[in-house]
Amino acid sequence: MAKRFWWIILSVLLAGAAHAQDLPAEVTGPYVAYTEAMEARDYSAAMAAAEEAWRTASELGVDLETTAILADNYAQLAGALGDHESARDAYRAAAEMLAETGAGPDLVAETWALAASSALNARDYRDALRCADTAGDIAENADELDPRTRAVLAFTARAIQANALWFEGRIAGAGARAGEAMAAAESFDLTENGRFGLTAFILGATHAMEKEYPEAAYRLTQAYYFMPDQRRPLAIWARHARGYLDESEREALLARLEREGLVEEREALVDEEADEFADGGEGADDGVVRVDAAPVRRTPPSYPRDAARAGYEGVALLQFAVDEQGRPMDIEVVFSLPFREFGEEAREAVENWRYTPATEDGVPRRRDGVVTQFEFVLED
Repeated sequence: MAKRFWWIILSVLLAGAAHAQDLPAEVTGPYVAYTEAMEARDYSAAMAAAEEAWRTASELGVDLETTAILADNYAQLAGALGDHESARDAYRAAAEMLAETGAGPDLVAETWALAASSALNARDYRDALRCADTAGDIAENADELDPRTRAVLAFTARAIQANALWFEGRIAGAGARAGEAMAAAESFDLTENGRFGLTAFILGATHAMEKEYPEAAYRLTQAYYFMPDQRRPLAIWARHARGYLDESEREALLARLEREGLVEEREALVDEEADEFADGGEGADDGVVRVDAAPVRRTPPSYPRDAARAGYEGVALLQFAVDEQGRPMDIEVVFSLPFREFGEEAREAVENWRYTPATEDGVPRRRDGVVTQFEFVLED
C-alpha cells in the first residue's frame, strides 16, 4: 500500500538522521549498530540493537513518530527471524503511537493487522482476534479511505480473525468471519491477496459442515484453484459436496465457476474420472450389471474427549475402499479439521463399518473411492 511504502521511506531517512546525530546519542548508537549488523548479515546482533534503539527512544521521550518507526523496524526484523511474539508487541506499540500522532487510518489499521498476523503466527489466537478486530473496525469506520483500500484492510482483518477462530475450534465464528472477508474481497476482486485461498477454504469447510452443499462445492473449488499444494484433497471434498447437488444446482455451479474464469477447474472437477457406480446406477453401456456397495452397519465416531471438554468443534473427511467381503480398506483421512483427533476418531469408527460388497453381474468386487464426512458439533 502507498502509505506503507511511505513509512518504509521514512525508516530509510531515519538511518541518515541517526548518522547525522539528529537523535539522542543513546538512540543513535544502537541504531547505527543495527544498520552495521544488517550490512554484515549478523541478524541476531541487528535484532538486539534494533530493540535497544526503539526501547531507548521510548524511555527518553523521543517524538512518537520516530519511536513508532523504530518499533516498526524492530517488528519487521523480529517477524522475519521467527520471533513472532516480539514482533506482535512491537507492532502493537507502533500502532498505538501512530494513532496518537494522528496518522492516517489506513496506516494505523495496517499496523494493527500486522500485529494480528504476528499474534496468529505466535499461536496467540485470542490476541490475534483482538488486534484484527481493532484493524477491521478502524478501516470499516474510516469514511476518508477510498473504497478499495477499505476493502483490502477489512478483508485482511476478517481473514485473520477467521483463521484464529478456526484454530481455536470455534467453527461457526470462523465461518462468519470468513464470509465477511470474502464479501469484502469479491467487491474489488482481491483474489491476489495471499489469504484469499485459505479464507475460501475455511468458508467452504464451514458450509460443508452445515450441509450447505451448493456453497460448499463453490468455495472448495475456489480453494482448489488458489491452494495448488492442496489440490488432491480439495478435489475429493469438492466432488463429495457436488454429489449432493441436483441438476439445477450443478448447472448453477458450473455457470458461477465460468463467470469467474475458473474454466480449467470446472473441467478438472466436474468432468471427473468415470465412476461405474456414479449416482447409484445399476447398469452401464457395456451391458455389465453393477450394484454399488451399500452400508449394513455404520456406527458414528466418538467425540474426542479433550475437544469436547474444551468446546472445540470440527470435521473429518475420509476416503476408503470396500473390499469383496464388505470391509473398509485403505482408509485415508483426507482432512481432519482443525485438529487431528477428529480424523483419528473417524478412522477408528470406519474400520468397524460393514457393507454389502459391490458386484458386477453378481460377482463381488472391490469398490474404490468411497468418501464420507463427519461433523463434530456440540449441542447448544
